[in-house]
Amino acid sequence: MTSLPDDTRSLDYKDIIELTETIKKLTCELQSAHQEIDNLTCENVQLKSDLAKANKTIELYKKVTIASPRLTPRLDRKKKKKDSLSSQMIQHTNIHLTNDMFSDKEETSKQFEENTKNCSDIVSKQESMKTRQTIIRKRKLCILTNCSVKDIVQYGVQDAVILDCDYTYGNNTSGLVVKWFFGNKARPVYQWIVSQKPQDMGILRGRVDLAYRASSDPLKMHRALRIVKPNTDISGDYTCVVSTFMDEDSRTKQMIVFVPETNFRLIQNKTHDDTVNVLCAADGAFPAPNLTLATPERRLDGVSHELKLVNGRYSAIASVTLLDADLPSPAEFICTLRIPLAKYAVRKEAIYYPGPISTTPEMPTAADMQLAAAIGSKGTSTCTVTALILLPALAQSLLAVQ
Repeated sequence: MTSLPDDTRSLDYKDIIELTETIKKLTCELQSAHQEIDNLTCENVQLKSDLAKANKTIELYKKVTIASPRLTPRLDRKKKKKDSLSSQMIQHTNIHLTNDMFSDKEETSKQFEENTKNCSDIVSKQESMKTRQTIIRKRKLCILTNCSVKDIVQYGVQDAVILDCDYTYGNNTSGLVVKWFFGNKARPVYQWIVSQKPQDMGILRGRVDLAYRASSDPLKMHRALRIVKPNTDISGDYTCVVSTFMDEDSRTKQMIVFVPETNFRLIQNKTHDDTVNVLCAADGAFPAPNLTLATPERRLDGVSHELKLVNGRYSAIASVTLLDADLPSPAEFICTLRIPLAKYAVRKEAIYYPGPISTTPEMPTAADMQLAAAIGSKGTSTCTVTALILLPALAQSLLAVQ
């Protein structure tokens, strides 16, 4: 018993494409062969018809020749001529048929050559386009080499900040223009056309030092921005665009003008015997700060946050209520303020002792006595200061006894 050939091997995409093309080609050749057979059949029928007519004509001439002997030589000549015509007709038909067969093959071959030529033209055009693009890249007339923008600027520390945009140029610098855009690219905030004075516009109007020169090169002289007294409202993305009539290039960088907090506090407020309210607050920061409350061991859960923008500065609050039973004694609270865009962080810590709200009078501590001594050394009676410290404690003791 013969086994079938194993044809289960996997075919890759390239093999499938080649098989598909082969099938298409064979199908086309088969259709051409069928067409040729049909043409030959038609021609054969036509030849048979012509041959029958020629035979009838010959028989007719034979009868005439037999009936009229005088016309025999002439009829012989006519017969020879007719036979010659018939043979020429048959020969011509055969030649025509053969030519048609070769013509069909030539047409198929020409079609295949045209398709191949078209494919070659397409590939050639693609390669030409790639070469042209490469040549265009190599012929760039204006290429940005460096866009120097300070990422983070602290408000009030610097009198001015410089945003530079260096570039190289080729021989053709016609129409050289340097533009700076802020945020979106709809309208420039600065523009310098070579051989003209620079202009500041939009949010930077009146805030750019137009006399500043970044280079002694007349084609690079006013490429940079020198912004005087930078404020938080100019924080954002800056895009430098350098262009000529033939080319253009651009770069984008971000600059943040940040303001540290002006007031940062961590407060513990105990309103019940078994709970404590922990509140962290910060004012006057920019951009928006993040506040987190934690202990040395973990970040606290259930913290509520509030954020307000007042006069271009942010106020933030983070608060949480905790049970004394969930806290160690003593407990340490940590509040961290972060401004991610400015890579800025600061923290505050506080110690808390869980327990009920105390009604026992607090006796003066060593620090209180030192404070009293310091004040007394400045001319105030030590007895008077000590009395001021001790009297409230004594009054609370008397009230507790009663």
